[in-house]
Amino acid sequence: MYILLQNKLMVFYTLAIVYVNIALLAYYDALKEFVNMHSVKILFLFAIFILSGCVQVQENNESRVSNLAVTSVWDEPTRFRAGSEYSISPQHLEKVSNKTGEIKLAYQRYAEGIKSNLNSNGYQEVQDANSAAFHVRFVLALSEDLDDQTISEQFGITPGLQDSQGLNKGSILISITDANTGQRVWHGAIQGFVQEDATDDEREQRRNYVINMVLAQFHKSH
Repeated sequence: MYILLQNKLMVFYTLAIVYVNIALLAYYDALKEFVNMHSVKILFLFAIFILSGCVQVQENNESRVSNLAVTSVWDEPTRFRAGSEYSISPQHLEKVSNKTGEIKLAYQRYAEGIKSNLNSNGYQEVQDANSAAFHVRFVLALSEDLDDQTISEQFGITPGLQDSQGLNKGSILISITDANTGQRVWHGAIQGFVQEDATDDEREQRRNYVINMVLAQFHKSH
C-alpha cells in the first residue's frame, strides 16, 4: 500500500515537472519573439537619446539681432489726460558716424512713428510748442557715437543691452517734459542691434515695434 502511494506521488511529481518545463519553454519563445520584434525600436530610441544628448544649440546672428532691452523712469507724478496736445522735436548729437542724409531720414521716420503711437493713444500733435501740454524729445545714437556710460551719465538710465561682436548696437532715448513746469516727467530708452540686411518693410516693422515697446512704459501708467 505504501509502495503504491509512493509510486503515484512520483508520477505526479514527474508530470508536474513536465508541465512546468513546457510552460517555461512557451514563455521563453514568447519573450524571444517580443524581443526580436521590438529590438529595432529599442535600438532606434536609444540612438535618438544618444544623439539628442550631443546636439548643441548655438545662438546665431539672427537671434542676437532680435534682442532688445528697454527701461524707463517716471520723474514726476504728472499724468496727461487723453486729448492733451504735444510737440515733438529731435535732439541731434554733435558728432555721428553715419552720413548726414541717413541720420536725417532716420530721425524723420522715427518722429513719424512716435507721433503715430501718441496719436493712436489719444494725444494730439501741435506745431506751436507754446500751446502744447507736454514736449517730446528723442535721440537716436549708435554705440560708437554714444556709449552706455555716457547715456547713463547724461540721460540717467540705460537699458544695458550687452555688446555682441560683429553687431552694431543702437539706442533710442525718449523724454517727455511738462510744458507748464519745464520739468521732465518721464524718460525711457530702448536698445537693439542694427539690422544691416533688413528690407525697407522689415525696418519699418522693427521701428514701429521698438517705438511701441518703449512708449508702452509711458502709456501703462495713464
